[in-house]
Amino acid sequence: LLHTTNLTVTDAESKQWLAFHLTLMLLDQNFQWHESQVPTEVNLDQALAQSAFVYGDAIWQALKHTQTDVAESHAWKRTDTLTNNWPLALRGIEFLPLREGVHFCQAIVGQNVMLDAIYQQLPSSTAQLIHPDRYLEIPRWEPRKLRWAQRDIQRSEPVWDNVIGELMIRAWLQRVLPAEEAALLASGWNGDGVLLYQTKEEAPQLVWKTAWRNAATAERFFKLLTEQATTLFEAEGAPEKSGTTTTFPGVLGPHLLLADDTVTLLRTTEPAWAQALEDIAKRSGVEEKKP
Repeated sequence: LLHTTNLTVTDAESKQWLAFHLTLMLLDQNFQWHESQVPTEVNLDQALAQSAFVYGDAIWQALKHTQTDVAESHAWKRTDTLTNNWPLALRGIEFLPLREGVHFCQAIVGQNVMLDAIYQQLPSSTAQLIHPDRYLEIPRWEPRKLRWAQRDIQRSEPVWDNVIGELMIRAWLQRVLPAEEAALLASGWNGDGVLLYQTKEEAPQLVWKTAWRNAATAERFFKLLTEQATTLFEAEGAPEKSGTTTTFPGVLGPHLLLADDTVTLLRTTEPAWAQALEDIAKRSGVEEKKP
Protein backbone atom coordinates (compact mmCIF):
# COMPACT_ATOMS: atom_id res chain seq x y z
CA LEU A 1 0.00 0.00 0.00
CA LEU A 2 2.85 2.37 0.78
CA HIS A 3 4.30 1.92 -2.69
CA THR A 4 1.11 1.73 -4.77
CA THR A 5 -1.12 4.48 -3.36
CA ASN A 6 -0.83 8.24 -3.63
CA LEU A 7 -0.22 8.77 0.07
CA THR A 8 1.48 12.00 1.05
CA VAL A 9 3.55 10.33 3.78
CA THR A 10 7.14 11.46 3.45
CA ASP A 11 9.03 11.07 6.72
CA ALA A 12 10.31 7.67 7.87
CA GLU A 13 8.52 7.68 11.23
CA SER A 14 5.12 8.24 9.62
CA LYS A 15 5.76 5.47 7.09
CA GLN A 16 6.73 3.02 9.81
CA TRP A 17 3.70 3.98 11.91
CA LEU A 18 1.34 3.61 8.94
CA ALA A 19 2.79 0.26 7.85
CA PHE A 20 2.53 -1.07 11.40
CA HIS A 21 -1.15 -0.16 11.79
CA LEU A 22 -2.05 -1.38 8.31
CA THR A 23 -0.49 -4.72 9.21
CA LEU A 24 -2.53 -4.89 12.42
CA MET A 25 -5.67 -4.22 10.37
CA LEU A 26 -4.78 -7.13 8.09
CA LEU A 27 -4.23 -9.37 11.11
CA ASP A 28 -7.68 -8.45 12.41
CA GLN A 29 -9.21 -9.14 9.02
CA ASN A 30 -7.46 -12.45 8.29
CA PHE A 31 -7.11 -13.97 11.76
CA GLN A 32 -9.85 -12.15 13.73
CA TRP A 33 -7.17 -11.43 16.31
CA HIS A 34 -7.65 -8.67 18.84
CA GLU A 35 -6.14 -8.01 22.24
CA SER A 36 -9.27 -8.98 24.14
CA GLN A 37 -8.69 -12.59 23.07
CA VAL A 38 -5.50 -12.84 25.12
CA PRO A 39 -6.40 -14.48 28.48
CA THR A 40 -4.69 -12.00 30.78
CA GLU A 41 -6.88 -13.04 33.70
CA VAL A 42 -5.67 -16.64 33.33
CA ASN A 43 -1.97 -16.50 32.59
CA LEU A 44 0.12 -13.33 32.59
CA ASP A 45 3.13 -15.01 30.98
CA GLN A 46 1.06 -16.47 28.15
CA ALA A 47 -0.67 -13.16 27.53
CA LEU A 48 2.65 -11.32 27.27
CA ALA A 49 4.03 -13.90 24.82
CA GLN A 50 1.00 -13.95 22.53
CA SER A 51 0.61 -10.20 22.46
CA ALA A 52 4.33 -9.73 21.77
CA PHE A 53 4.25 -12.19 18.87
CA VAL A 54 1.33 -10.46 17.17
CA TYR A 55 2.81 -7.01 17.58
CA GLY A 56 6.26 -8.32 16.72
CA ASP A 57 4.85 -9.71 13.47
CA ALA A 58 3.24 -6.37 12.63
CA ILE A 59 6.41 -4.47 13.51
CA TRP A 60 8.61 -6.78 11.42
CA GLN A 61 6.34 -6.56 8.38
CA ALA A 62 6.26 -2.78 8.70
CA LEU A 63 10.05 -2.55 8.96
CA LYS A 64 10.50 -4.80 5.92
CA HIS A 65 8.31 -2.49 3.86
CA THR A 66 10.18 0.58 5.05
CA GLN A 67 13.58 -1.18 4.83
CA THR A 68 14.47 -0.31 8.40
CA ASP A 69 16.43 -2.25 11.01
CA VAL A 70 14.44 -2.70 14.23
CA ALA A 71 17.14 -1.14 16.43
CA GLU A 72 17.14 1.92 14.15
CA SER A 73 13.37 2.23 13.98
CA HIS A 74 11.48 5.13 15.47
CA ALA A 75 9.42 2.69 17.53
CA TRP A 76 12.60 1.39 19.20
CA LYS A 77 13.99 4.88 19.84
CA ARG A 78 10.65 6.13 21.15
CA THR A 79 10.28 3.12 23.47
CA ASP A 80 13.87 3.52 24.68
CA THR A 81 13.30 7.17 25.53
CA LEU A 82 9.90 6.58 27.14
CA THR A 83 11.04 3.70 29.37
CA ASN A 84 14.54 4.90 30.20
CA ASN A 85 13.76 5.35 33.90
CA TRP A 86 11.15 2.60 34.21
CA PRO A 87 11.62 -0.53 36.37
CA LEU A 88 13.38 -3.29 34.42
CA ALA A 89 10.28 -5.51 34.39
CA LEU A 90 8.08 -2.86 32.77
CA ARG A 91 10.83 -1.87 30.36
CA GLY A 92 11.19 -5.52 29.36
CA ILE A 93 7.46 -5.76 28.65
CA GLU A 94 7.54 -2.68 26.41
CA PHE A 95 10.53 -3.99 24.45
CA LEU A 96 9.19 -7.56 24.19
CA PRO A 97 7.49 -7.12 20.78
CA LEU A 98 10.38 -5.09 19.38
CA ARG A 99 13.15 -7.39 20.54
CA GLU A 100 11.99 -10.93 21.26
CA GLY A 101 8.83 -10.66 19.14
CA VAL A 102 10.69 -9.63 15.98
CA HIS A 103 13.49 -12.14 16.65
CA PHE A 104 10.92 -14.92 17.06
CA CYS A 105 9.35 -14.06 13.69
CA GLN A 106 12.75 -14.02 11.99
CA ALA A 107 13.68 -17.38 13.51
CA ILE A 108 10.39 -18.99 12.48
CA VAL A 109 10.68 -17.79 8.89
CA GLY A 110 14.33 -18.87 8.88
CA GLN A 111 13.12 -22.43 9.46
CA ASN A 112 10.78 -22.18 6.44
CA VAL A 113 7.66 -22.00 8.61
CA MET A 114 4.91 -19.60 7.55
CA LEU A 115 4.02 -17.06 10.22
CA ASP A 116 0.35 -17.53 9.34
CA ALA A 117 0.56 -21.01 10.89
CA ILE A 118 1.65 -19.57 14.25
CA TYR A 119 -1.76 -17.94 14.68
CA GLN A 120 -3.28 -21.41 14.90
CA GLN A 121 -1.15 -22.16 17.97
CA LEU A 122 0.28 -19.03 19.55
CA PRO A 123 3.28 -19.22 21.92
CA SER A 124 2.21 -20.42 25.35
CA SER A 125 4.97 -18.70 27.33
CA THR A 126 7.59 -15.97 27.08
CA ALA A 127 10.17 -18.79 27.23
CA GLN A 128 8.99 -19.98 23.81
CA LEU A 129 9.17 -16.43 22.48
CA ILE A 130 12.67 -15.84 23.90
CA HIS A 131 13.86 -19.26 22.67
CA PRO A 132 12.16 -19.96 19.30
CA ASP A 133 13.92 -23.33 19.11
CA ARG A 134 11.75 -24.50 22.00
CA TYR A 135 8.63 -23.57 20.07
CA LEU A 136 9.93 -25.42 17.02
CA GLU A 137 10.88 -28.61 18.92
CA ILE A 138 9.02 -31.77 17.94
CA PRO A 139 7.21 -32.49 20.16
CA ARG A 140 6.96 -28.85 21.17
CA TRP A 141 8.56 -27.91 24.49
CA GLU A 142 6.02 -26.65 27.00
CA PRO A 143 6.59 -25.34 30.53
CA ARG A 144 5.40 -27.59 33.33
CA LYS A 145 2.04 -26.71 34.85
CA LEU A 146 1.64 -26.35 38.58
CA ARG A 147 -1.41 -28.13 40.00
CA TRP A 148 -2.35 -26.56 43.32
CA ALA A 149 -3.59 -29.14 45.80
CA GLN A 150 -5.82 -26.53 47.41
CA ARG A 151 -6.68 -22.86 46.91
CA ASP A 152 -9.02 -21.93 49.73
CA ILE A 153 -7.25 -21.16 53.01
CA GLN A 154 -8.95 -19.97 56.19
CA ARG A 155 -12.11 -19.35 54.15
CA SER A 156 -10.17 -17.16 51.73
CA GLU A 157 -9.71 -17.56 47.98
CA PRO A 158 -6.60 -16.11 46.29
CA VAL A 159 -6.98 -12.61 44.85
CA TRP A 160 -4.33 -13.50 42.27
CA ASP A 161 -3.57 -16.91 40.75
CA ASN A 162 -1.07 -16.66 37.94
CA VAL A 163 2.21 -17.57 36.24
CA ILE A 164 5.24 -15.25 36.43
CA GLY A 165 7.33 -16.76 33.61
CA GLU A 166 10.86 -16.40 32.28
CA LEU A 167 10.64 -12.79 31.11
CA MET A 168 9.61 -11.35 34.49
CA ILE A 169 12.05 -13.56 36.39
CA ARG A 170 14.87 -12.42 34.12
CA ALA A 171 14.06 -8.76 34.75
CA TRP A 172 13.80 -9.37 38.52
CA LEU A 173 17.17 -11.15 38.64
CA GLN A 174 18.83 -8.22 36.87
CA ARG A 175 18.53 -6.36 40.16
CA VAL A 176 21.38 -8.52 41.49
CA LEU A 177 23.04 -10.03 38.40
CA PRO A 178 24.52 -8.71 35.15
CA ALA A 179 22.02 -8.96 32.29
CA GLU A 180 23.69 -11.97 30.64
CA GLU A 181 23.92 -13.95 33.89
CA ALA A 182 20.30 -13.14 34.76
CA ALA A 183 19.18 -14.31 31.31
CA LEU A 184 21.19 -17.52 31.61
CA LEU A 185 19.71 -18.44 34.99
CA ALA A 186 16.18 -17.46 33.97
CA SER A 187 16.46 -19.62 30.85
CA GLY A 188 16.38 -22.63 33.17
CA TRP A 189 12.79 -21.79 34.16
CA ASN A 190 10.40 -24.66 33.52
CA GLY A 191 7.09 -23.43 34.91
CA ASP A 192 5.70 -21.77 38.04
CA GLY A 193 2.58 -20.77 39.89
CA VAL A 194 1.84 -17.98 42.33
CA LEU A 195 -1.06 -17.49 44.74
CA LEU A 196 -1.65 -14.20 46.53
CA TYR A 197 -4.14 -13.85 49.38
CA GLN A 198 -5.29 -10.83 51.30
CA THR A 199 -6.57 -11.08 54.88
CA LYS A 200 -9.30 -8.95 56.38
CA GLU A 201 -6.57 -6.69 57.68
CA GLU A 202 -5.40 -6.33 54.04
CA ALA A 203 -2.15 -8.11 54.85
CA PRO A 204 -0.65 -9.98 51.85
CA GLN A 205 0.07 -13.72 52.05
CA LEU A 206 2.00 -15.20 49.13
CA VAL A 207 3.24 -18.57 47.90
CA TRP A 208 5.25 -18.90 44.68
CA LYS A 209 6.48 -22.29 43.51
CA THR A 210 8.92 -22.47 40.60
CA ALA A 211 10.08 -25.48 38.57
CA TRP A 212 13.48 -25.62 36.89
CA ARG A 213 14.94 -27.72 34.10
CA ASN A 214 17.14 -29.64 36.53
CA ALA A 215 18.05 -29.81 40.22
CA ALA A 216 21.34 -27.94 39.72
CA THR A 217 19.56 -24.89 38.26
CA ALA A 218 16.99 -24.95 41.06
CA GLU A 219 19.81 -24.99 43.61
CA ARG A 220 21.50 -21.99 41.93
CA PHE A 221 18.22 -20.07 42.03
CA PHE A 222 17.65 -20.99 45.69
CA LYS A 223 21.20 -19.98 46.62
CA LEU A 224 20.90 -16.64 44.81
CA LEU A 225 17.62 -15.75 46.54
CA THR A 226 19.17 -16.62 49.89
CA GLU A 227 22.35 -14.62 49.31
CA GLN A 228 20.59 -11.61 47.80
CA ALA A 229 17.54 -11.53 50.07
CA THR A 230 18.39 -8.06 51.36
CA THR A 231 18.14 -6.58 47.86
CA LEU A 232 15.39 -8.77 46.44
CA PHE A 233 13.09 -8.83 49.49
CA GLU A 234 14.43 -6.09 51.78
CA ALA A 235 15.04 -8.88 54.30
CA GLU A 236 16.69 -7.95 57.60
CA GLY A 237 18.59 -10.02 60.11
CA ALA A 238 20.40 -13.33 59.90
CA PRO A 239 18.40 -16.20 58.39
CA GLU A 240 17.65 -19.46 60.09
CA LYS A 241 18.81 -22.40 57.96
CA SER A 242 17.76 -26.01 58.25
CA GLY A 243 18.78 -28.34 55.43
CA THR A 244 17.21 -27.00 52.25
CA THR A 245 15.04 -24.44 54.06
CA THR A 246 15.96 -20.82 54.79
CA THR A 247 13.80 -18.44 56.82
CA PHE A 248 14.43 -14.74 57.38
CA PRO A 249 12.99 -13.05 60.48
CA GLY A 250 10.32 -10.40 60.58
CA VAL A 251 6.92 -9.77 59.03
CA LEU A 252 6.97 -10.85 55.37
CA GLY A 253 10.48 -12.20 55.86
CA PRO A 254 11.06 -14.62 52.95
CA HIS A 255 10.81 -18.34 53.65
CA LEU A 256 12.58 -20.41 50.97
CA LEU A 257 12.32 -24.14 50.33
CA LEU A 258 14.38 -26.21 47.89
CA ALA A 259 13.10 -29.64 46.84
CA ASP A 260 14.62 -31.49 43.88
CA ASP A 261 14.08 -29.21 40.85
CA THR A 262 11.62 -26.81 42.55
CA VAL A 263 12.03 -23.72 44.71
CA THR A 264 9.19 -22.30 46.80
CA LEU A 265 8.97 -18.78 48.23
CA LEU A 266 6.59 -17.88 51.06
CA ARG A 267 5.93 -14.36 52.35
CA THR A 268 3.42 -14.13 55.16
CA THR A 269 2.50 -12.00 58.14
CA GLU A 270 1.23 -14.76 60.44
CA PRO A 271 2.62 -18.18 61.45
CA ALA A 272 -0.72 -19.84 60.68
CA TRP A 273 -0.60 -18.60 57.10
CA ALA A 274 3.03 -19.65 56.74
CA GLN A 275 2.22 -23.18 57.86
CA ALA A 276 -0.86 -23.42 55.63
CA LEU A 277 0.89 -22.16 52.50
CA GLU A 278 3.95 -24.34 53.09
CA ASP A 279 1.67 -27.37 53.43
CA ILE A 280 -0.11 -26.52 50.17
CA ALA A 281 3.18 -25.97 48.35
CA LYS A 282 4.51 -29.34 49.47
CA ARG A 283 1.33 -31.12 48.36
CA SER A 284 1.16 -29.33 45.00
CA GLY A 285 3.04 -30.85 42.09
CA VAL A 286 4.28 -29.64 38.73
CA GLU A 287 3.49 -31.86 35.79
CA GLU A 288 4.69 -32.07 32.23
CA LYS A 289 2.32 -30.29 29.88
CA LYS A 290 1.39 -32.33 26.85
CA PRO A 291 2.18 -30.62 23.50
